[in-house]
Amino acid sequence: MFIPFGFFGAQGSGYTPETDAFIAAVVGGGDTLTTTEKDAVDALVVDLKAASLFSTMGYLYPFVGGTSTSMKWNLRDTTTAEIVWYGGMTFSSQGIDGNASNSGGDSGLNPSALGYTQMAIGGYLNNIPTPPGFPGWYDFGMYDATTAKDTMMSYGFNGSTNKYNNLSGAYNIFTTGTYANSTIYMQHDSSNTQLYQNATQLGTGANSFSISTNPVGIGCSWRGTPYASTGRGYGLAFCSSTSYSGAQVTDLNNAITTFVTSLSRN
Repeated sequence: MFIPFGFFGAQGSGYTPETDAFIAAVVGGGDTLTTTEKDAVDALVVDLKAASLFSTMGYLYPFVGGTSTSMKWNLRDTTTAEIVWYGGMTFSSQGIDGNASNSGGDSGLNPSALGYTQMAIGGYLNNIPTPPGFPGWYDFGMYDATTAKDTMMSYGFNGSTNKYNNLSGAYNIFTTGTYANSTIYMQHDSSNTQLYQNATQLGTGANSFSISTNPVGIGCSWRGTPYASTGRGYGLAFCSSTSYSGAQVTDLNNAITTFVTSLSRN
């Protein structure tokens, strides 16, 4: 049977083309990945593709390779949304960890400039000490100085275990859920903002959709520099151009859980 070149990725690697491109970017930058990391990344791509979720991602950062340069690459598309790191972020086999002072990442993705009318931002949190008092720690977000509006998510806001999100200046605080290693993300479906922990919706609130002209911050709110930098760890981060519901929520959580479990990040 004739098998076209590239069917199994570059030079018959057995990986998807996206995984091959990601590996090439990491190696081309002078870093290395273990076979376990490569397999985990490829399984993540395969699982998200099977659920028709991979194409919705604006960025998908798996944070593998253990260095600042290996963890800057966007698995969704290595030619876009490359992270620029700031401050005292640390990097390990577990992913990234903020220093609760000046750390953060400029994701390189600006949902407003891309014309998003829905979105989801979040990731897998795997080191979650209780945050300090106001303003606490912002896990993912961006701020528009012109309109003075936040688009952000905080898992444990203002020194408490409350879960908080803010969109267009309207915020929602939820006290449900647990305070543990989890996939946490906020999303907007054109009329409502929801906060999810794993596959469970913690709450919802009616909000308009008007997002910042800044790119999304990772481990902070991006305001030209990191704001409210966290002391938490992240084993994965994503931003999508749509919201998820029903089976998509379950499929997203399952794909991320499989990924972090294979890397012993959970």
